[in-house]
Amino acid sequence: MFVYRRENISQGETAEILQMEDAKKRDKNIFKSKQGFSNKIRRELIVNSTIEF
Repeated sequence: MFVYRRENISQGETAEILQMEDAKKRDKNIFKSKQGFSNKIRRELIVNSTIEF
C-alpha cells in the first residue's frame, strides 16, 4: 500500500504510482531493486519520505 501526500505529487506521477502498484503485484523484484522507480519518484522518496511500502 502506498502512502503519500497528494499535494506533493502531480497527477501524472499519481498515475505512475498506480502503474507501479500493478507492477508490484506482477513482479516484486522490481521493487526489491527499486529499478521500477523513475528518478522523480526516487527523489520524492529521499526528499520527503512520504512514500512507504
